[in-house]
Amino acid sequence: MFTSENEFRVGWCPICNQGWQVIIMDAGTEKLFVQCEECLCVWDNPRDIKMTEKVVSNGIGLIDYIPLYEEIEKEGWEQHLITEV
Repeated sequence: MFTSENEFRVGWCPICNQGWQVIIMDAGTEKLFVQCEECLCVWDNPRDIKMTEKVVSNGIGLIDYIPLYEEIEKEGWEQHLITEV
């Protein structure tokens, strides 16, 4: 199970090299994204998080919240989660 130390982390940001990439959900569309906690860069899919050219936005204006594990599992993204820090 996941703890607060690794709240749906999937990687380390290749853009700023200062923050964790975490799975978030857009409150308006209920679509999952990956976002850097520091620079707020956003990726559409955890498969793309190491590719800087796949950044879709800077997260400004995105109303996000932390999804439930079940929502991540429904998308099949649980396989990307970091379970050890």
